[in-house]
Amino acid sequence: MDESPDDVEDLSAWQRLIDALPFLVLVIDDRHRILASNRAMLRVFGPEKLCPGAYCPKVVHGLEQPFPGCPLEEAAQTGEAVDREFEGPPASGRWWRTEVYPIGPAARGQHRLFLHFARDITARRRDQLQLHHDIEIQTIVTELMTMAGEDVALDEILEHALERLLSLSWIALEQRGAVFLAEESGALTMRASRGLGAHGPDAPDDGLFCVPIRSGPAMLGVLNLYLRPDPARGEHEVRLLETVAEALGSVIRHSLAEKARSRLSRIVEQALGQSEERYQALVETSPDAIFVHDGVTLRYANPAGLALAGAKSPEEMIGRKVLDFVHKDYLSIVEGRVATALEGRRTELRHLQILRLDGQVVDVETTSTRVTFEGAPSVLLVVRDIRERRRLEVERDATHAELQEALQARDQFLAMLSHELRTPLGPALMTTAFLETSPELGAPIRAELGLVRNAIELQARLIDDLLDLTRMQRGKLSVHLEPIDPSTPLRDALAICRPDAESKQLTLELDDRALPCTVAADATRLKQVFWNLLRNAIKFTPLGGRIVAATRTDPSCAQYVVSVVDTGQGIEPAALPRLFEAFEQGGDRVTRQHGGLGLGLTISKSLVELHNGRIEAHSDGPGCGARFTVTLPADLHAAVAPPMYPRYARREADPALRVLVVEDDPVSLMVTSGLLRKLGHVVETAATVGEALDKHASGTFDVVVSDLGLPDGTGNELLQTLRRRGEVRAIALTGFGMESDQHDSRRAGFLEHLIKPVRIDQLAAALSRAMDTH
Repeated sequence: MDESPDDVEDLSAWQRLIDALPFLVLVIDDRHRILASNRAMLRVFGPEKLCPGAYCPKVVHGLEQPFPGCPLEEAAQTGEAVDREFEGPPASGRWWRTEVYPIGPAARGQHRLFLHFARDITARRRDQLQLHHDIEIQTIVTELMTMAGEDVALDEILEHALERLLSLSWIALEQRGAVFLAEESGALTMRASRGLGAHGPDAPDDGLFCVPIRSGPAMLGVLNLYLRPDPARGEHEVRLLETVAEALGSVIRHSLAEKARSRLSRIVEQALGQSEERYQALVETSPDAIFVHDGVTLRYANPAGLALAGAKSPEEMIGRKVLDFVHKDYLSIVEGRVATALEGRRTELRHLQILRLDGQVVDVETTSTRVTFEGAPSVLLVVRDIRERRRLEVERDATHAELQEALQARDQFLAMLSHELRTPLGPALMTTAFLETSPELGAPIRAELGLVRNAIELQARLIDDLLDLTRMQRGKLSVHLEPIDPSTPLRDALAICRPDAESKQLTLELDDRALPCTVAADATRLKQVFWNLLRNAIKFTPLGGRIVAATRTDPSCAQYVVSVVDTGQGIEPAALPRLFEAFEQGGDRVTRQHGGLGLGLTISKSLVELHNGRIEAHSDGPGCGARFTVTLPADLHAAVAPPMYPRYARREADPALRVLVVEDDPVSLMVTSGLLRKLGHVVETAATVGEALDKHASGTFDVVVSDLGLPDGTGNELLQTLRRRGEVRAIALTGFGMESDQHDSRRAGFLEHLIKPVRIDQLAAALSRAMDTH
């Protein structure tokens, strides 16, 4: 260690702050030497490894030198903050969420210091990706079974299956694959293909993965795909592909059987009008059940009909009443169809249950046609056994139910993930945001605290993106449209992003050439769209670059257009079509370099479409920058509307309040209550529903601030009990942020639902609004 006394003094000031944070935190110099670590880091790696001066790559990853793509190396070389998710070291199977921030400039020949936040996200990333893959495969299987039930042509089903599988960026190497079906001769014939020649593969076998398509022991064909080379691919991905192949087997078997039965039915109907000899030859060998009756009794049954009815000889059936073989639930329907057939009209029943002689119930479908049999008017009845089709329908319904359960499980997973991630972020954000305004701290320390606050708020934004993705996929992502001036949310987004742009020495400009107009929009959601586009431009534009947000109006089609143009790294042409897909960032290299979940553009596209607009991306390729354009319908003749969303300014004359804070997380409780007391409020605390009820019974409080998840009940139950005692003003402060959570808290009587993490000034504003409520 060769740090100066000034360094030691700076580190001691940081130590108190980083020990309060729930993340793994290190203070490191540009030689990768550990200068300080927080308590969370000590719990994971132990004090014996984290001694001052220890070499970070050795302690954390067991390496003698930094691995390629190390975020600290990048921060040391560029002098900029680095924020991303990465696999470290490569091929280790461990994923980390990390932020590295320079702490002030290097001075007097000293090594530069960096603040390093880290969280092991391996389990979360694996669970997220596996759940995402499961849902995609189950959706494909449901689509295939639905198409089979609707009698879509087999080749169309195979083409759809292949196209859907090759669209899965997590498994398909490129748009190449084929489906081969086995002929009676045993040869394989290609029935569907993408990117292959007419007779099969026209490329090397590297990456080729073959999945057999079976029906029981019978081999029906082969599904060929070119998959991404991935040493981490395991049994889970293979099992998912086998699930699709199994569904294809059922679909192919059903489709071929239906085609054969339909062809046979037409031949039989034609043959009955011709010679007896030809009739016998066709009908006797038919695999379908064929009956002839006079409306009351059976006159004929072919061998397949005898087998379907469970009869050993014609004598067991001929002369028996037709309705004796019909399940009681279908008697009235069949009687009507018989009368219709005798009138000369063809009738069909897509589903009927018949009774075999042994009492077994069989699902069938029927076609009835009037014929002349042995000189008398009769009805030809072609009966097709559809037990296999019904089995497919049951499987489809079961798969759909499993898909819904998986979606529900995902929603629950994301809700709990949101809560677990937000809870530790709350005290960290409150503390840093409060200290950032403290006049006792110098300007450099306050500026660095601002970096920490930005990192925490970014974490919260990523959590919100996950929840927005869930809302979007369930069709519950909504907007509240009203006339607004579209320049207002754009200027707000620019103001939010400007500090980040300045930190990278980027030029951020507004070229506002749009005529005054209004658009029907949700101002908050539109600001989210512009913020996503600007934030992406800042992320992918190197030091010293330029970003322009340009606006214009198109009077010919009444549109308001915003383009965000950057001089950044550009986009590969092959990545453009997938750019707005969830978890897609333009390739694995981009994800490793810049991190993030790849949800911002997906959510932005959905939000723009909910505004009846469109969003497009363009790039001339790597190194050529990118342009994202949002087009919205506009009223060019309406007066410019004022901003439709209020801004809160804290009132200096707000009185001191008596506040009961209910929170089971001890760190959150300590920080929230402590900061409220520093603001001059009188605060009592409780960690359970029971303790809160006792505290409230023994005192008078202006406002109750409560978490929703408590050890012995919920915040909603607490408030409902308190309201039975009298009038209560209450604010929910929680990590549960789903729509259902917010709806339930409002129903329980909470005036506001604040989602962690929040700044202390946001909580103070909510307290003031609560006191204004009568």
